[in-house]
Amino acid sequence: MRVNKRTIRRTGLILAVLMCCMSLSGCYSVMGTSNSGSTIVQQESAPYVDTGEADSAVAEDAIQEDDGERAYVLYFPNEDYTRLTVEVAYKAADEGKSREETAIDLLLAGPSSDDLRPVFDEGVKVTRYEQSLDLMNIYFTTDLLNMSDEDILRAQAAVANTLTELGEVKRVAFFCEGRLIKVGNQPLMPGQAIQEELDAYIMSKLIDQFMLPEEITQREVVLYFTDANKRYMLPETRMVRFTSDDDADYILDALFRGPSSTEYLSASVSFKLEEGQKTAVSRDGSGYATVEVPLSQDYVTDFAEFDKQRTLELGAIVYSLTGSIDQVRDVKFICNGERVLMDELDVNGDGRLNRLDFLDYVGNRLVLYYPDKQMTGLQKIQRIISCNSYHDIGMRLQELLKGPSKIGISSSEGNLTWPVDTATQMPGFKTRVDEDILYIDFDSSFYNLCVNSLTQQQEEYLTVYAIVNTMTEVTGIRRVAFLQDGQPVQTLKGNIRLSEPLMRNPGVILNSGTGER
Repeated sequence: MRVNKRTIRRTGLILAVLMCCMSLSGCYSVMGTSNSGSTIVQQESAPYVDTGEADSAVAEDAIQEDDGERAYVLYFPNEDYTRLTVEVAYKAADEGKSREETAIDLLLAGPSSDDLRPVFDEGVKVTRYEQSLDLMNIYFTTDLLNMSDEDILRAQAAVANTLTELGEVKRVAFFCEGRLIKVGNQPLMPGQAIQEELDAYIMSKLIDQFMLPEEITQREVVLYFTDANKRYMLPETRMVRFTSDDDADYILDALFRGPSSTEYLSASVSFKLEEGQKTAVSRDGSGYATVEVPLSQDYVTDFAEFDKQRTLELGAIVYSLTGSIDQVRDVKFICNGERVLMDELDVNGDGRLNRLDFLDYVGNRLVLYYPDKQMTGLQKIQRIISCNSYHDIGMRLQELLKGPSKIGISSSEGNLTWPVDTATQMPGFKTRVDEDILYIDFDSSFYNLCVNSLTQQQEEYLTVYAIVNTMTEVTGIRRVAFLQDGQPVQTLKGNIRLSEPLMRNPGVILNSGTGER
C-alpha cells in the first residue's frame, strides 16, 4: 500500500486537532470526509467568544499549506443552532481570489457534515467585497434580507470567526443594496460613513451575544481625531462605557481624552462644554435622533471666525456621535439654551449639523509603493488624503508618479526613489476598469521616459510592480494592464513582459512577506 507525504501530513494535522480539542477544550470531536474527498474535523465551540489558546493552536496548524492546498477553519451552526462548530476543510488556492473570499465561498457552499447547519439561506450570494487594513465589508444579494434577525447575527458571527482565523481581518460588516444591515433598532456593528456614494462603514469588533442586551455597559465606538498635520479627520476605535444607548457624554469624554495612536492622530480637541450641563438626545416620530451639545460661553465667544482647526473639532464631534448612537443623524450645538450660529457650516440653516457638512474634511490612508535606492524591493508608504479623492483611480496613479520627494516623504520613512522622472514631465494617461482588470493607457512620453531612465533590469521590474501593487490596493482591482494608444504594450525596456495583465506581487514588498494584504 502506497502512502504519500501529503496523506501523512494531513493525518498528522487531524490527529493534532483531535488531541487538542479533547484534552484542552473538553468538547467532542468527530472526523469525517467531505463530498469532495477533503478530510473534515469538527470541534464544538461557543459563538461570539474568543476560543482561547487551544483553538489558536488549532488555527495556527490548520492554515499551513498542503501541496498547493490550504486548510480553512470554518464555523457553522450546530444541529440545534445554539453553538458554532469548527469544520476544517482543504481547498486549492484560487489566483483570482483572496484567502478571505475563498473562505466565505466555502461558508456559502455550506457544511460537509450532516451534523452541522448552513450559515446562509440557499440563494444568498456575495456581489462584492471591500477590504482595508483589518476591515472587510461584504455586500450580499437581497436574498439575505429573507433571513431572520437572529440568523443574520449568527451568520455574521460565523463569518467573523472564520475570517479572524486567517489573521488579517478583525472587523466584518454586512451590506445589502449598499446599506449597512441592521437588526431591530441596533446596527450589527456601530459604524461611520467613509464616503457617501459607497455608504461604506468602519466597523467595530463583533458583539458578544446573538441579540443585544437591554442595558449596554461597554461597547466599542469609533471616535474621530485629526491626522498629525491637522488636515483631515481620521477614525480610531475605542472601548467606551455606557449607562444607556443615548449617553453621549461618555463618547465626548473619550473624545476629550484624545487618541491612543500617535502615528497619524493628534488630540486637537480644545472646545469646552458648558459647566454643569450634559448632552441630550431627542428622537422624532420616525425614530431618528438629534444630539444637543452645550458649548461653554468662552468657547463660543472665542470663534468669531471659523478656521479649519475649529471646523475639524466640530466635525470630530459630529462624526463621533452620529456613528456611535443608533439612529442619530444630526448634532445641534447650543450655548445658554440657544443654538450657536454656524452659518459657514449650517448649509440648511436649521441649526443641525450632520456628516454631509464635513465630507471634505474626512481623510483616508492612501497606500503607495516605491523602490528603495538599493533596488532590493518596494517599501509600503501611507499618505492621508481626502475621502472624496480616495476612490479616484487617476489621482492615486498621479500621486505615485510624482515620486517620493514630491509628495513629502522624509528620509526617516525610507531611503526611497522613483527611477522614472515623471515628476518633472507628468505623462498623460487614461484609465478604465473592466471586471477586475485596470487598463492604464499611457501616452508615448511615459514609455520614452522609461526607455531613457531605466538602466537596470531591477529598476524596470520594481517600476512595473510599484504601479501594479499600488493600483491593486483599490478594492476590486486584481490585475493591471499597460496600454499605449489602446493597444497592449509588450515591455518597458525588454526585461519584463507586459503583453498580459499583471497580478499583484507581494514578494517584492520589503518587511512584509507574502501575506501582507
